[in-house]
This record gives sequence, C-alpha cells and structure tokens, in this order.
Amino acid sequence: DLEYAYTHAEFDAHALQENHIPGAVRAVLQAGVSLDMGQSWFGSLRYRYFGERPLIEDDSVQSDGTQMLNLRLGLARPKWQAWLDVINITDRKDHDIDYFYASRLPGEPSGVGIEDIHFHPLEPRSLRVAVEYKW
Repeated sequence: DLEYAYTHAEFDAHALQENHIPGAVRAVLQAGVSLDMGQSWFGSLRYRYFGERPLIEDDSVQSDGTQMLNLRLGLARPKWQAWLDVINITDRKDHDIDYFYASRLPGEPSGVGIEDIHFHPLEPRSLRVAVEYKW
C-alpha cells in the first residue's frame, strides 16, 4: 500500500511574509508491504516519511524531514498468535517533532534565553515481542 499527502497550510489574516503555520507538515508518505498466510506466517515492512515543516511563521527556520522503517514478523494459529516488531530498523537519529523557542538553563538570568530548535528524538531501534491468546 502507498499513501501520500501534500499540504500548503497558511494563516489567512497574517502579514504575507509571516503566514506559515509552525509545525504544519508539507508532505507525508507512508508505504508498506504486507504478507498474511492465514493460520501461518505474517509480516509487514513499513516506511514513514514526514517532510520539512516551518517552525516559525516567517519560515526562516525549518525542521528536517523524518524517516522511519519498521518491520513485523509473526506466526498465527487458531487460538493464538505471536509477533516481533522491530521499530526504527535503521536506527535513524531523526527528530520525531521539532519546536523553535528561546530557552535558558537553570541558574541563567531570567529574561535572557537562546533561541534554538528543541526536539523529541525518534525512538531508537527497539524490539517488541507480543503474544495474543483467544478463548
């Protein structure tokens, strides 16, 4: 399967140079391949991409795009199934979300901050195991 979306989001009532919406993603792509053999093996490989996004209204600061690849492998039986998820297979160090604002460290004078990008990182490569039993 494949999904793609493109947006051009802007404020209506702002000055022409300051009409970008902070955090509004311009392009999103999700693609995947799935396999399901009924009461046997199943799996999927999924790719996700979030494009660059403005972080302030004048678009002078932008976030980078974010990419992630995930894998699921499992085995299904009539009363149970089990699977393994590998999250962020390539262990990318992208940012899950970005913000731009002034901040300061404890002990620094109030009212004085440094404007910079603050972010939440993507989840590092992780393994998750799940078992489901039906009765």
